[in-house]
Amino acid sequence: MTSPSGSAAAQAACLADDYRRIRQTTRVLAEPLSPEDAALQSMPSASPAKWHLAHTSWFFEEHVLRAARRDDHVAFDPLFGRLFGSRSGAVPPWPRERRGLISRPDLETVLDYRDWTDLRVLALLGDAADAPRFAEVVEFGLHHEQRHQERLLADLKHLLAFNPAAPAYYARPAAVPDTEPARAAAMRMLEFEGGLQTLGAGDAGFALDAERPRHRTWLEPFAIGDRLVTNGEYRAFIDDGGYERPDFWSDEGWRVKCAHGWRAPLYWSLDEPALHFTLGGLQPLDEAAPVVHVSHHEADAYARWAGARLPSEAEWETAARKVALQGPFLEAGTFAPVVARTPASPALQQMYGVAWQWTCSAAAPYPGPRPTTSSGLPQGSRVSVGQVVARGGSCITPSGHVRPSYRLFLSTEARWQFTGIRLAKDRIE
Repeated sequence: MTSPSGSAAAQAACLADDYRRIRQTTRVLAEPLSPEDAALQSMPSASPAKWHLAHTSWFFEEHVLRAARRDDHVAFDPLFGRLFGSRSGAVPPWPRERRGLISRPDLETVLDYRDWTDLRVLALLGDAADAPRFAEVVEFGLHHEQRHQERLLADLKHLLAFNPAAPAYYARPAAVPDTEPARAAAMRMLEFEGGLQTLGAGDAGFALDAERPRHRTWLEPFAIGDRLVTNGEYRAFIDDGGYERPDFWSDEGWRVKCAHGWRAPLYWSLDEPALHFTLGGLQPLDEAAPVVHVSHHEADAYARWAGARLPSEAEWETAARKVALQGPFLEAGTFAPVVARTPASPALQQMYGVAWQWTCSAAAPYPGPRPTTSSGLPQGSRVSVGQVVARGGSCITPSGHVRPSYRLFLSTEARWQFTGIRLAKDRIE
């Protein structure tokens, strides 16, 4: 998102432009979907696309429009707070695992709800008296919407992968004939001195409270991989019996692997030729592309097999702050991880916008008091037992939603997000 400056009117106009752009992006992401696609839910932790479309609109109705009008607010539909709300709303929300049962309202009504909400929020942002009062909540709502754009695509991929027809969400560009397949350069471990590091988001600019306060931590010297682990490298782990050898796995990881019957990353088929399901349909496995859709347990087992470990989030952030915040991101429309280039000199690649990178750090609040916000909204600091931190964003993360300090909390069993592997090692002086 753009950083507003200048008069209050100019800031409100800038925020309104961001609002139009981000809300339109969600509509564009939903355009290829049929009403049937949009209504289905493939697992309890996923949500139907229709729910994402409605919930993000409910956020603005509940926290902007209702707050602006108070007792005079007339809801689009009084039931929507129950069906599409969250714990931050006035009524208990519909159970997450049953969102796929909301056959009505239909998709057309939900899209009408988005139009109804947009008309009123933009009118409020055009009011010089009201706009400054709600600027912080609207900005938070837009980041919230971007998070749901990513979730919509990840949930949709999981849904389509279980369709026996393996349908594509979008038409992939035709492959260029008679070209050599891309090859990944050998991974290099880049060394960092460590020392006393300052981590987390500063007071300026948008950040969730899980990214604050800015604090100091001590790091021993370490080394980190210059690129992500590839499909080909992970396939070598499989071929070496990686899923049959408990010595590479933690006790909990081995238990989970056996319970789920994992033999490969999610969406892989190990038949020859090896295939994997993508948002562009079933595709040959590109050995040079980064491996994705692995759990934390699988990433940890691979790192042990490779004679390395996963980085701590402090190591990852220390290294990432030296890298430009650029990547393919959602806006590129490729919805797939890109192959690392061969750099002329050693440099970190694929830090942002390719795959979420597992760390070895448990999800927990940072030490010290977090700044309070005038909005009073929950800012993403809820942590569940068994979660760890992933960093960097993925190829379906919106570009304005990624920061060096951004922390994604995921279950150690989670595989439906675009999660990949970056290796690290202790550096012996």
